[in-house]
Amino acid sequence: MKIVQVFNGVVVEDLTFRYKSIKEAKASFPPYVVVVEVPDTTFPGYGYSNGEVTLPSVPEGQMLDPQTGTIYIPEQTQKTTRQSLYAEYDGAELGALRAIRNNEEVDKYTLRLTIIDTYKDAIHDTVNQEGYPLKVNYPPKPDLDTLTSVNEYLDILEEYYNG
Repeated sequence: MKIVQVFNGVVVEDLTFRYKSIKEAKASFPPYVVVVEVPDTTFPGYGYSNGEVTLPSVPEGQMLDPQTGTIYIPEQTQKTTRQSLYAEYDGAELGALRAIRNNEEVDKYTLRLTIIDTYKDAIHDTVNQEGYPLKVNYPPKPDLDTLTSVNEYLDILEEYYNG
């Protein structure tokens, strides 16, 4: 259980780490300040009335994470995830471009670029998945050192998505 302060029917502060007990917390405030015990899944911004905790209203297009009490925009969360997945291959992409420019193993590095592009396209296509943005099934990351063709990676993607 958590110890919280309530003002005008809204949980305004988590006092759990300041006080060892509800009795100690209540003794630290004037009688007109509402201090109560609530379930651990209660966060500032939640409602409280007559011993009942209520979830905050969530604006349309946003969601509430019940583990943290955070209201978030699912699309923005997935956009950030996609950007970090793209960025993981930036170094390999630049290295391949440099090697091609220096005429080093052009076929090998052209293949790498094509596989990276295929992977990034698959990441981008997650926006078309059923259930997006609440449920996203990201593609497996390609192993650039072992793949020998783009078709080999496309087969991996097909098997991953179609089981």
